[in-house]
Amino acid sequence: MNCTELEFEKIKQQLKNRDILLTDIASALNLSTSHVTLVAKGGSTSKVVAKAISNCLGLPIEQVFGEKYNDVNKRGPKDRSKRRQEIKKAIINNQTVPHKESMA
Repeated sequence: MNCTELEFEKIKQQLKNRDILLTDIASALNLSTSHVTLVAKGGSTSKVVAKAISNCLGLPIEQVFGEKYNDVNKRGPKDRSKRRQEIKKAIINNQTVPHKESMA
């Protein structure tokens, strides 16, 4: 654990001091409270949730979650638009959907 990373209880306490609950963050992001809690505990990662928690605390994301979200080479969700189009085309044309390995 990075020395600048906050423990879950400290995150919760600092949010409480600002009259903010994890349920408030979850509601604002249209996510479950359990997901937001899991990210706050470090059991899962979500840059959107981590950024929201950090913003609520008025701290940089690195101060709350350490260097977990600093990897600039991390990609976001995989772009599946080409694969979706391939699947759609096959279904519309009443054809077998090709295996993903055949995509070039």
